[in-house]
Amino acid sequence: MEDLLCLYAEYFTPFNPIVCFDERPYQLLTDIVKALPCEPGQPPRIDYQYSRQGVCNLFVFYAPHYGWRHVIPIHNSQFAIKKLRYSNAFKVCICIRFFVKWY
Repeated sequence: MEDLLCLYAEYFTPFNPIVCFDERPYQLLTDIVKALPCEPGQPPRIDYQYSRQGVCNLFVFYAPHYGWRHVIPIHNSQFAIKKLRYSNAFKVCICIRFFVKWY
């Protein structure tokens, strides 16, 4: 974790941007019963039953100094990495550093 914080604290240069990447599994859910409309002063009436519609992975690319982020919901990780490789956002990069966190 300290390595990541040191990376964020480095001086910003446009030719050496910091681009972060993370992946998160996500369940696709839908409500079985439609929520009832709220009345003033009352909490919302929702049913906690749901139907599972599958899963996908969310790939997040984030550049903290630019304020740029891009989220790709996809099932194939190789496609997401290729999409970043051919992105027009960082054509002037001289160096790309990877920080990998293992759980």
